[in-house]
Amino acid sequence: MMKALGMIETRGLLAAIESADAMLKAADVALLEKNLAGGGLVTISVAGEVAAVQAAVDAAALSVGRIAGATLVSRHVIARPDAGLAAVLALAAPPAPKAPASKAGVQKPGTRRAAKPKSKS
Repeated sequence: MMKALGMIETRGLLAAIESADAMLKAADVALLEKNLAGGGLVTISVAGEVAAVQAAVDAAALSVGRIAGATLVSRHVIARPDAGLAAVLALAAPPAPKAPASKAGVQKPGTRRAAKPKSKS
């Protein structure tokens, strides 16, 4: 479960990339997703400890302001988001697939077994 979810929405991909870079450099947060909403709106989401996420979102807002013509549309931090939110937004990592059990002597489809050499008697 994530401790906090931080989001920043910009108009334009350049501002979004700059803000994501600033967030990752400013605090110990994990980049979750980039969402293109249409009309040039791009949302970047990060997760981590509440204070780290807040610092990351603040840094992102400042970085967008340094780009000529870039627009910060909105920013928000949700402390302790509900577990259901992670599933709806596909923010939780999917479970790791289990390794298939080893089956000795089973041939995979489309493969050929090597011919055994004939013994001379």
